[in-house]
Amino acid sequence: MSLSNEHGVTALVAHHIDGQLCPYCGQGITAAQFHKIQALVANQAAELEHTKAEISQAIYAEREPHQSEKLRLESRLADMQRQLQAKPAHHRGEPAEADLYDTLRVSFPGDQISRVSKGTSGPDVIMRVVHASDIAGCIILDSKDHATWQNKFTAKLRDDQHMLGADFAILSSNVFPAGTRELHIQDGVIVAHPERVPVLVHLLRRLVIENFRLKLTVKARNTKADMLLNYIVSPECRDLMEKAGELSMAMAALDAKEERSHRTTWKARSALIAGIQAAYGNLSDAINDITEGQG
Repeated sequence: MSLSNEHGVTALVAHHIDGQLCPYCGQGITAAQFHKIQALVANQAAELEHTKAEISQAIYAEREPHQSEKLRLESRLADMQRQLQAKPAHHRGEPAEADLYDTLRVSFPGDQISRVSKGTSGPDVIMRVVHASDIAGCIILDSKDHATWQNKFTAKLRDDQHMLGADFAILSSNVFPAGTRELHIQDGVIVAHPERVPVLVHLLRRLVIENFRLKLTVKARNTKADMLLNYIVSPECRDLMEKAGELSMAMAALDAKEERSHRTTWKARSALIAGIQAAYGNLSDAINDITEGQG
């Protein structure tokens, strides 16, 4: 019979006491040995409860980080942000450009996506849309991380679009011309907040493939492109993109929360198992000392 709790062991010992037999090994024991085993069981049960209490406290501490640590991290983040703002704009833009490139490669693994080397004229990222092993079209992208808007951003990207014969040009930017936000068309270039870029590229990519598949003329392609651009900056499209962005962020937050919960549970379970094994091991050793020590 397994050792499940103090009452179970006490009952089992009481059942065999008249015959002075150890309930674990079947050997004869004295009344004094019986009382010693009974006291040991009670001590081990108390130790197990103490171990559970310590684990519960550890879990609570992990779920409720100290406020001082939170404040320290927030202060550190503010310092890093101030340092970042002190850097030249082209240095600040490099991480954003890399994030844009990585996001596109993950989202559209079948396309040919490349970064333009620093010091080379052209956009930051060139995305060649692939359909049935053929290049269906091209989308170019720039990433800007400046404190203020400059009209030359879109003028330069529009020149890049003409030079490369790209179907669309997107400027991923945190700043916008006065009176605009999130999505804007300027110089024929789509200015979009970084969070809007993936879904925007998805829409443009579909049109590029459809135009290629239908073998539309340049005039027909331009007409459809203008229709899509008009829709992109419409209130309806803006609302849909904002909703999609909110849902994506909520899903990412849920995934992160679930991962933290699993890790906390796994850590707590491991600690409980280790504590129980240690308690049973100590109990077994003590009982062996008692039963094997009798003359």
